[in-house]
Amino acid sequence: MLALILPFLLSTCDLGTHFANPDAWSQPAVDFAVDHQKDGFGFASQKRDIVNCMKRGACTWHGLEVWETRIYYGADGATRIEMSLYNRGDDKNSGGLDSEGLKKLLDDIAAKAQPGGKIGANPEKKKLKTGGYQFSKKWNKGDCDIDLVWGVNGVKEKDLTADYVRVTMHPKGGAKVKASAKSGGIVSKTKTKANVKKNTDGDVWIDNVPMVDQGQKGYCAAATSERVLRYYGFAIDEHEIAQAAGTTARGGTSIAEMKDAVKAVGSKCRLGYQEIVTMTGSFQDIEKDIELYNKTAKTEGESELSLNSFKRGNTVNVGEIIAAMKPKVVKKMRMKDFRYKKFMSGVKAQVDQGIPVFWGVTLGMFPERGLPQVAGGHIRLIIGYVEGKDPKTKKTEIKEILYTDSWGAGHELKRMPADWAFAITHDAFYLKPL
Repeated sequence: MLALILPFLLSTCDLGTHFANPDAWSQPAVDFAVDHQKDGFGFASQKRDIVNCMKRGACTWHGLEVWETRIYYGADGATRIEMSLYNRGDDKNSGGLDSEGLKKLLDDIAAKAQPGGKIGANPEKKKLKTGGYQFSKKWNKGDCDIDLVWGVNGVKEKDLTADYVRVTMHPKGGAKVKASAKSGGIVSKTKTKANVKKNTDGDVWIDNVPMVDQGQKGYCAAATSERVLRYYGFAIDEHEIAQAAGTTARGGTSIAEMKDAVKAVGSKCRLGYQEIVTMTGSFQDIEKDIELYNKTAKTEGESELSLNSFKRGNTVNVGEIIAAMKPKVVKKMRMKDFRYKKFMSGVKAQVDQGIPVFWGVTLGMFPERGLPQVAGGHIRLIIGYVEGKDPKTKKTEIKEILYTDSWGAGHELKRMPADWAFAITHDAFYLKPL
């Protein structure tokens, strides 16, 4: 009889065993990353303050399969280890984790966290506005404090399905980040402004925006939100945000839906929500876009578009319209749009205050290297701009947009000409301290 060997059983790295040794916590980040490169670990960004592994089953925690790992480092070594032991975004084939499977996983975690450990009848519970629930439990194991957090959807126990299960380890007595948005703190406006950096080339950018690697999940909006919330001092991850937004790996979340989720999360975190521009917020906007596109297309010798060809009953497929538009025509027509100046001035105003801007875009129109996603809707962060003098008007204006994607190392700071940046824009909005 042929035995089935599961990938995680071949893992050589057990995080529970490794960090049971107190000396492991003081090991420098670079040493851990080098030692465990073969296990799929690497730096999340060029700052080298986070070592992550996005490969499911590459490591274990006391024998339990780990789906994702992030290890945060300070000057004296590791400060906390976050491990996803289940998340819907990476669960593309098994059909989800039902109440029975969830109970078994939680019982296994409790037993590993502490000898005789149990979840018990009354874990800490929090109801979400979306109808789901978040639960948490804490233990102490030797030199580690262990936090377990899991999110579920459903009302009756037999109908519950898991959204995520996360285990976090802290060195005993070490400083801890806040456990949730409800109990979290927020940075002041003065502190955000202190993150703004400038150089002699005219670059202005926001430093210290945390990096998150969303992997292959359709979680760009959730991962981008996590980066902003962590920047403001809240310990919340993309899986929690995805639960609140209803995001799954089977298509992610529309920009409109994610904007609603960002508003809700922002309100809960005492953050103000504000839009800079919305390019396709209504049917009337789409009609105007096609009208302007057709006028510009004539001057460029390109074919015009008919709105009727994109209608499906009472709906209009905006994605098909954008895909049918010629990039050079879109860029030229956008430069005539009154919202161009509003977009640029809005970006400058927020960046100057240290406020990252959520940027909803269409990929594939402007050539970009090294993107895991090459076309379609996407949300990234604008974190800077480059100013220069217009050779004709001699006026100072934004020449480039500086932005970042949530795909880990290599995506921290990128550049795009201002005209192209506006051409691919759907929305620009932000959260900021009140």
